[in-house]
Amino acid sequence: MKDIQIVWDDNFGSVLQLKINNPICSERFNEIIKYLQAIEIHNNAEAHVFFIQDKYIFVFYEELIESEKTFLNKIKNHFRTCKNSLHIDDYKLDILTTEDAAQSFNDWLMKLIVKTKDGETVISKSSIVANDYIRDFNELNHDKIGKLKIEKEIVKINNNIDIVDNEVNEIVNENIILDIEIEKENNELQELIDKRNKQTDLLTHIREERQKVILENKKKKESIQNIKDKKAEVIEEVERGKTQIIKSVIDEFFVVSNDKKDCVSKKVFCDMLQLDYNSKIDIRLLSTILKEYDVVYNRVKRIKGVAGAYFGIKLLE
Repeated sequence: MKDIQIVWDDNFGSVLQLKINNPICSERFNEIIKYLQAIEIHNNAEAHVFFIQDKYIFVFYEELIESEKTFLNKIKNHFRTCKNSLHIDDYKLDILTTEDAAQSFNDWLMKLIVKTKDGETVISKSSIVANDYIRDFNELNHDKIGKLKIEKEIVKINNNIDIVDNEVNEIVNENIILDIEIEKENNELQELIDKRNKQTDLLTHIREERQKVILENKKKKESIQNIKDKKAEVIEEVERGKTQIIKSVIDEFFVVSNDKKDCVSKKVFCDMLQLDYNSKIDIRLLSTILKEYDVVYNRVKRIKGVAGAYFGIKLLE
């Protein structure tokens, strides 16, 4: 392929190369392009502008009207004093020969052809780059261009694969979370079922124990302490079934006679049911249940030195 200074027929010996270091708006960049297109050069000498939007600018000059240093200072002064000024740290400005600029120019032309970055193109304000130059450039760099295009496609494919993998991982993670939630709900349900079955089994066990005592030893009464111990086990295991247990005890161990002569000490009930006869809460619960049986509570009546008795009920003999 011909050197760039030959392609330009040795007429364009100076190249202004401007690189934007810090991001600027497109409007400001376009103002710079217009300024560089309009700047005065020697006689009718031509200038041709190439740029990558908002990043790089090439200006090939046929002949400059003044020294390179004076020319650069004029441009820098304009950037400093114009309406939308450009700070010296925001750009890098050089005057190069076409030979020195060839490598950079060819690298950016490669970007134009391969478009290694989406949306990035080299824009020309000139038709001076002949078709044969681009054709020769393509032929000379055919393998490299092809490789870059393939690598770009591979990157796109890999990115798509990563996206799909991420979506799959999200679905898998969501399923894992759902499985954990299902297992948690099932465990809680099983715990409730176990508690319900335990209460049912406990009530069945109470009835079986009572029947066993009646059948095995009709003459021997089960002591209050034994009953209290059994009831303590029931209350400890079935706290929520306290009301049902109290009713079961009343039905199985007492007779509601509705006879005012019959009475049972508050302490007897409390001892059998593991209640605190000094607790207003326990006594209120017991009294509420016994009201359903029309049993009346008398808090003044004393039996064996303990105040409080229920009338209309007696122990089953």
